[in-house]
Amino acid sequence: MFRTLLCTPRTRDFILMTALTSKRTFASFVNVFIPIYGGRQIGGSTITQQTIKNITGDDSRDSIHGIERKIREIFRSINVEKTYTKEDILQSYLNLVPLTTQEYDIIGVQAAANFYFGKDGILTLLRQLHLQV
Repeated sequence: MFRTLLCTPRTRDFILMTALTSKRTFASFVNVFIPIYGGRQIGGSTITQQTIKNITGDDSRDSIHGIERKIREIFRSINVEKTYTKEDILQSYLNLVPLTTQEYDIIGVQAAANFYFGKDGILTLLRQLHLQV
């Protein structure tokens, strides 16, 4: 049911693909060695990889450390996707995604709903997705 609310390419990829099938992950990796995006860094993480990064706090980006982190994320993503459903992973992502302002650290859709709209209590997955879209 929640799948019909997902309208971005990244979330469609999340539902349809596994941890290793992200075209952006591959393009981001290639871009480190061959600047195919004009020297700009691009994001290439899947939602599962972003969830893992938010859980571990591992945000290395430079040189070999960034590549090592991405490889760890890929292997961790494979294991997570073997263990948990897409719904579980998405629920975790929505509870951990940083939605900060310049003044406040706001982590997760529930905290953002409380901060911006004064909505408290448990948000269902559908309500969280509605706030994201």
